[in-house]
Amino acid sequence: MFLQEININDYIDQLKERSIVVEILELKFNAKENKMFIESYGQPGIKLSEEDYYDNIKDYLEYTSLSWLTPFIQKIKKGITVEIQVQQDGTFEDSNIHLALNIELGDKVKDVAAYTFRTFEVLSQYQKFVDSVEFKGNQNKLRNIVFNISLNAKDFVKTLQKGKQNVGSWENWLTITDIATKKSMEQYKFYSKVPMVNGKLVWNVRKEKVATVFKGVKHR
Repeated sequence: MFLQEININDYIDQLKERSIVVEILELKFNAKENKMFIESYGQPGIKLSEEDYYDNIKDYLEYTSLSWLTPFIQKIKKGITVEIQVQQDGTFEDSNIHLALNIELGDKVKDVAAYTFRTFEVLSQYQKFVDSVEFKGNQNKLRNIVFNISLNAKDFVKTLQKGKQNVGSWENWLTITDIATKKSMEQYKFYSKVPMVNGKLVWNVRKEKVATVFKGVKHR
């Protein structure tokens, strides 16, 4: 479990000390360091008389960690960022949670398909929650593949427990990744956002960025 009770209690104490009313809570898991970070966004300097507010945040954090976040991280073993809307009573808007999963492709990765295959295979179990995938390249190499996921916590828990891998999905993802890999080799900077429809990436309706590098002109 990445969020121990002692960690959550420390976080709640910080909220109380700074009198922050949380609007957005971010949970960031760093796969390289095997660490979880909590970041809160909200209005400071507001004293709350309701102790239930902090109890609710604590309870929902524990539920989030135990029910789906920790099991998902243990399966996927990649860096993720989770964004959760926090309501006025401290409960979470857990029917619309945004999760970004980042697959980093370092310089040592020569065969992108071989490197991503296992991750794609596991992720295909959750294909119905994926909205889009971003392919990011730099210096003529594909560097990151980011899965944008929108989930309902209860539905996600069910999929964690009973969902099955989808061969058609991960095969399609490998095909599109191969296209993006080749495209990134042709461009110094590369970015493409590809929508997911029924578990498959649709390359023909992607969105792209165009970036050009201009070298400084030497004046005589």
